[in-house]
This record gives sequence, structure tokens and C-alpha cells, in this order.
Amino acid sequence: MRRGRFAALGLGAAVALLAATSAGGLVACGSSPNDEAPIEAGSGVGGSGGTEGSGAGGEDIVPPELPDIPPATPDVIAPRLTRFLWNDAALAGEISGRLGAPVEAQDVQALAREMLQDPRARDGVGRFFGWWLRSKLLRAFTPEGQPADDPLLASMRKEVAAYGSAVVLDEDGTLDTLMLAPYTFVDARLAEHYGMSGVEGEEPTRVPYGSPNRMGLFTSASIMRTFRSEFPITWPVKRGWLVRSALLCTELADGSPPEELELDRSIREQLIEATAPTACSPCHSQLNPPGFAFLRFDSMGRELADDGGQPFDTSGWVTGVPGEPRYSDVRELLEILKELPEVHRCIAQMALHYATDPLSRPNDSVPAAVAPRIVALSTAFARSGRSLRELIIEVVGTAEFLGEPEITWGAPDPDRLP
Repeated sequence: MRRGRFAALGLGAAVALLAATSAGGLVACGSSPNDEAPIEAGSGVGGSGGTEGSGAGGEDIVPPELPDIPPATPDVIAPRLTRFLWNDAALAGEISGRLGAPVEAQDVQALAREMLQDPRARDGVGRFFGWWLRSKLLRAFTPEGQPADDPLLASMRKEVAAYGSAVVLDEDGTLDTLMLAPYTFVDARLAEHYGMSGVEGEEPTRVPYGSPNRMGLFTSASIMRTFRSEFPITWPVKRGWLVRSALLCTELADGSPPEELELDRSIREQLIEATAPTACSPCHSQLNPPGFAFLRFDSMGRELADDGGQPFDTSGWVTGVPGEPRYSDVRELLEILKELPEVHRCIAQMALHYATDPLSRPNDSVPAAVAPRIVALSTAFARSGRSLRELIIEVVGTAEFLGEPEITWGAPDPDRLP
């Protein structure tokens, strides 16, 4: 398949990062969760630097008109569809004969509904969630810096994929369930890490969290471990990066602790002190507040008893969106996020990106010609009751998914999912 290139957008987050760089802030305060691979500047449509909604200064930005995209042939679309839904382009022969020429969007969508009922869809949908939520970062590192797998980290990767595929294929398919369901999916090794009993074997099993502080995928041990500190204790900036990057599509350096933390002092207080310098504020004013919600979880995703001997203060606010809504704990934060149009646009962006170019990493700059489609997809997503299942169906019916040449969102990711 041919791969075409479109001009890329870089808006609000890029402006913030340029300001921080000129002040020296990124050098002092920022790094990615995987400190071997710093995050570069970039901004998606979903965040405060988005194309539809508001730009860096809050002004409305008119998206460009949709380009004229020539339709692809069935032999091009079939592997694209099996790659997206079944995680295997080699299975294209099973469905290519069911695609007429010219290919009609409604026929592809009807076929996609059937494909989602096939057991192989579990691998395809699970792979999308692993890509979106950075499961590639769930790797241990030897002292020499070489990646080394670990059974617990492998179980955590399975938790992300199993949770996402179960919500889409078995549950009601909604973002609400993904964020707020009172259960997770664990194998025996991960259940032991959680302190759960009665789980055997290597296949993920649905198990109640049994804690009022956990709900949905975003407080799972796997996600808390992915967006982690390099130290055993928590560091809220990492979880702020989770919110900004994975749910608001705004790329910022995430801010590692400047030195080993004092375990007998409040982490919240230490973070505020460490990021007080003016050079740090362009990034940390966006990262710190949403990160406070996750103070209860250490770098392995386990619950902490207190914040350095003090009661937890998990309150904060969501920066960069209208009204900067405030929350008192992680449940309130997730309740706010699931309703935000900025989050809907970000998830629509992630789905279209992965469907059309799964080889590049999430949050590379959005191809300018694709921006209006993301807006349309996010609107349909909201109208469907935030159905992730219906979002997938909408994506495979877009001209971008069905067109030729294939869209390229960025350079191939050299460190993809295992």
C-alpha cells in the first residue's frame, strides 16, 4: 500500500513547550514516563491546542475543508480492516471477496459489525487500547538500560488489553464503563499484586476491585505503573501526563522528580515546591493539578496508606478546558473527563490515528486534512452515548480509512508494542 503525507498541525501545546524551552523549563522539569525516550512537542485536536474548539489563546480555529480522497480498492481496504479489527492484515483474504467495487462505506461498516463478533476481534481491539495507553512502557530496565520483561509487567499489559476489549465487545461499550466500572481483569500473578484471592491461571478474569478508590481502567495497577515515577513512591506529574496526553491529546514533557523524594513528607507539598520556579510553570501548571487525583497509588499501582504521614489531599482541577472544572477525588475527576468534548475529540483522534496508521506513536501531530474528520467523529461519539464500539464503526466508514493513499501521521515508532 502506498503511504501519503499531509501537512501536520502543531498548536497550543507546541506554544507552551516553546515558551518553556526558552525559559529552560523542560531541562529542569521534564521527561517522559520512559526516561529513555523523551516526549517531543506536538498537539492533537482533542486538547487545549486543538483544531476545533479553541487554540493556544482560547480563540476559535476554523478547521480546513475535507480533501478529495480517492477511494481505495477492495484489496487495499481488506488488509487495512483486518489489521485494525483483528490485528492481522494477513487475514484479508477472508473478507476481501465481500467488498464490492466501488467500496461503499455502509457495506464496510456492516462487515465490521460482523468482524467484531468474531473471537479474533479481542486481539484487535485489545491492541488498540495497548497502543493508545502506552503499554509498550510496561517494561522493566536492567542497570545497563536494556529492556527486560517481567511476568508481572506482562500481566499488566494483558490487563489493559483485556479491559478495553471486554468493555467494547462484552459490556455496554461506553467510555463511562471504561472509566468507572468497579472491576478489572487480572490473571493469577496480577491478582496477587492487587491482594485479590481466588484467581488462577494466566487468562485475565473479571474481578471486583473491592476498593472505593479504584474504578475503571484509569486507576488500574497497569495504568498507574505505566505512568509512573522512577522512585517507588508516587509522583503526581506522571499521572497528570496521563490525563493531558492520553485523554486531552496535549503533549507535554511529564516532569521527573529532581531528586529522590522524602518519604516522610507530603508528596503533594514536595511537588508544589519542586515546580514553583517560573521556568517550570508552562508545563507543570497543566500537569500538576489533574495529577493530584492519583496520589493514593504508588509507582507499582498499589494503594498507599497516607501521603507521607498526612491525610491525602486528592483535590485539583482540569486545566486548559473551559471553566477549569474542579474535583475532590479521582472519581470526580473521571466523571468530569468523560463529559468533556475535548476528551471526546482526543479519543476520536486516537481511534482514527490507530485505524489508519498504527505504526506511528500516539499524539504525533495531526495531519491537517484529517482535523475536520476528528471533529465529526467526536460529535458522533458523543451522540452515541460515548460508545467506543460505535466509534470504531464510524471510523471504518470514513473517507480517510477507505481512501488511497494511506495516511501517515508520523514516522514509524521504533519501540512498538511487544
